[in-house]
Amino acid sequence: SGTLLRVAHLTFWGWRQDTYCAVSDMIPLSESQERVQDVFVRIQQYSGKQTFYLTLRYGRILDRERFAQVFGTLATLKNSK
Repeated sequence: SGTLLRVAHLTFWGWRQDTYCAVSDMIPLSESQERVQDVFVRIQQYSGKQTFYLTLRYGRILDRERFAQVFGTLATLKNSK
């Protein structure tokens, strides 16, 4: 339905863990001070519950359309900051 975001990440011990967050609680990259050109970009929540680190340089985005709905398009973010 587009209201829940699944973030797959590694635990301290290297195990994959899926965390589910409300899309409405995620801070878009356009509202944060993060630069998408950096190696790591912080993905934060308004509630401050968790912070995730995303590497856009070495990682990959499986669904660019849904990513853009939540965080904004990467081309726009690169040009604006």
